[in-house]
This record gives sequence, structure tokens and C-alpha cells, in this order.
Amino acid sequence: MARNPELEAILEARYNWEGAAPSQKSKLRDIYYELLDQLLARHARQGRKLARNDVIEVMGDEYKDFRLARDRALAAKVRRLR
Repeated sequence: MARNPELEAILEARYNWEGAAPSQKSKLRDIYYELLDQLLARHARQGRKLARNDVIEVMGDEYKDFRLARDRALAAKVRRLR
């Protein structure tokens, strides 16, 4: 499924953060939040004030699809390596 590159980057950052080792979670969370904040700042300049949690909620279904596709791809890769 083709998506907006900015959305892809945000979804990828969340996926990386959620799947990270505990020692990396803080750094990856900051990257995820920075991408969200950039999106929010752009929308604020256009007169559309949004909250971070609202954006996360709106992207929920997109993220579920993204995570499912990534998990399936990873499982297929593991099966090929066996």
C-alpha cells in the first residue's frame, strides 16, 4: 500500500520504538515524537491546531496495518532462513 513518505517515516519510527531493546527505547521514542512534532508544527502553521495524542489516535488503523505487514515480512524472512 503506497503511503505518504512522512506518514511512512512516522509509522516506521513507532514500530522501531515499540520493538526496541529497553536500552534504546528512550532514544527511539524521542525520534518518533520529533517526527510527530514536525507534522504538528506544519499543520499549526497552516492554521490547524492538533494535539499529539489526536494524531496518534487517528493513525491507529494505519499503524496496525503497517505493523501487521512488517511482522508478516519478518516472519517470512525467518522461515526462509530456516
